[in-house]
Order: sequence, then C-alpha cells, then structure tokens
Amino acid sequence: MNETRDLIIGIDFGKEYSQICYYDRKAEEPRSLPVKVGSSQFEMPTCLCLRPDRKTYCAGLEAEYFAREKGGFLAGNLYEISAQNGPVAVGGEKKEAWELLAHYLHEMLKLTGIAEVEKNIRSLSIAMDSLNAVQVENLQRACRELGIPEERTILLDYEESFYYYVMTQKIETWNRSVGWYSFEQQKVSFRRMSMNSGTRPVLVHLEEPVTTTLSAKVEERDAEFYTFFVADQPNMKRETIERFLSFMADESCELGCVRTEENLGNPVWFSKKYKRELLSLTKDQGGKKILKKHIENARFFQVLEETELCDIDYPKEMQAMLAKRGKSS
Repeated sequence: MNETRDLIIGIDFGKEYSQICYYDRKAEEPRSLPVKVGSSQFEMPTCLCLRPDRKTYCAGLEAEYFAREKGGFLAGNLYEISAQNGPVAVGGEKKEAWELLAHYLHEMLKLTGIAEVEKNIRSLSIAMDSLNAVQVENLQRACRELGIPEERTILLDYEESFYYYVMTQKIETWNRSVGWYSFEQQKVSFRRMSMNSGTRPVLVHLEEPVTTTLSAKVEERDAEFYTFFVADQPNMKRETIERFLSFMADESCELGCVRTEENLGNPVWFSKKYKRELLSLTKDQGGKKILKKHIENARFFQVLEETELCDIDYPKEMQAMLAKRGKSS
C-alpha cells in the first residue's frame, strides 16, 4: 500500500461479500486491497465470528474457518444485522448491531497493514445496496466507536455512488446516454440514468430497472443477439449507434437496421434466431440478404441525417467529403 496517512478509504459493504480500497494519490486512482497479502482475492465474506474463548472476534475468511473448524459462533448475516434496532445474540452474548459492525469494519481496515489505521483516515466512504435510517445510525455509531467522527464518514447507497462516479468522468461520457448494469447470478438489470437540465440544480436519477434472465449455458448467454457494423461510414454518430442499440434491445427486436426515408443501412441487428442463416452466408454475401428475406419481422430506426449512411470506399471520396466540410485532406 503506497499511502500511510491522510488515507481515503472506500468500503463496499455487500450482502454476502465486501471489499475495501484506498485512493493512491501517486497513481491518481483507487486500488483494491486483497484479503490475503500477495493474493488476487479481493472479496471478504461479510460475516463475523466470536472465537470459542468468547473474548475476541474475527471476520471474513478467518471467521468462516473458526466457525467451521474451531467451534466459533458465526454472525453470518451482518448486512441484515446492520438494519436491526435492538440487541443481537452471538454465542449466547447480546451485542448491539453497531458493536458488531465496529468489529467487522476494524478487521477490514486492518487489511491496510497500517498500525492504528483509524487515526490516519482522512475520509471513509461506505457504500451499500440501500440505506435506511437505522443502518445510517448503526454505521455512524460503529465508526465513532473506532474513532472516526461523522465529518470524516460518508455513507451512500449504490445509486448515489454511481452518480458520483459518472459525474466525475469527462463530460463526453455523462452528457450522453449512460446506463447501469447489475449482474446477480443469471439475472441482469439495466437502468438508464436521466438528467433534467431544465432544473437548477440539475436533477439526476436512475429510471426503473429493466430485467432479463440469461441462459445458464455460457455459449448461449453471449449470443442473444448479433449486430453487424461497417467501418466505412465516418459520418455515423455515436449517439445514433447508442440510440439504435437501445431501441432494438428495449423493444426485444429479433431483426432490424437503421434507415433513411428511402434506404436501409448499417448497422444491422440479428437475434440468435438467425444464427444458422448468418453462418451459412458465403463469400461476399451480406447480412442484408437475411434482412430482406425476413423483412416482415424487421424493425427500423431512422437516422436524423442521411449523410450518416454515406460510405467511403476510395481516397478521393474521403477528400471530396472533407472538402465539402471546408477542410483539406
């Protein structure tokens, strides 16, 4: 770990696993800390164990080991415990939820390898899937127990964390369509981030999630649809591509492409239904052959400017386009 004082620490407090990272000022980026020195394992089980001597606690992998092999008393649902307002029984003892959280956070902070790390923390951010008033109170109390006052503690849910991340990127990232994908086993959820620039301050929020279930077979999971692009349309706008892909996905289209008033163009969208036909194409046959064959099943996305579909095949065509724009080659 490259930092030793004025530490900026982030903890992702998850339902099953948690992670810790710190901000590396020299690299100007966050770095995750492994749960074992020299390993590439960064996820720490969100659990706590009261050792058999009933005097000390351990957390994560060590907690699982002591509970399994040494007869320790496991508190394996810390995420749920964080939302409790009363005492919790562990090994016959009753502890407040904030006390157990303080033990767990202390064990996580020890992964930094810095003695008395709590005294060297400038800011501690803890992110969770969701936060209610009880969780806020328990976490703040736990941090105070560790000597980290509220003014150096930031508590936020995943949505707010996502806003902060997106809005600190380059403007060309967040002034376009931005989406949040959440993966949980076979389930995938998508939420679009929308901004109301007509208000002051600008209001940002995530729309209601759209959820789908992926196939359990990996080879099928990665082949729900195919999109064919060409590289000779320099006028094609990124916004058009993003809106086209969003339209086809949101409408669960099985086939489609972009178009002008008179012509069909690229990119072209194919669902996995057409995989065999795509693989049967030979030589210079294009996907448009399949599109036209099943035109009754196709959906179309109209581009705003016809020039977006103009293709460039020769240098002189590029020179003519640049000259038209008032530029030289």
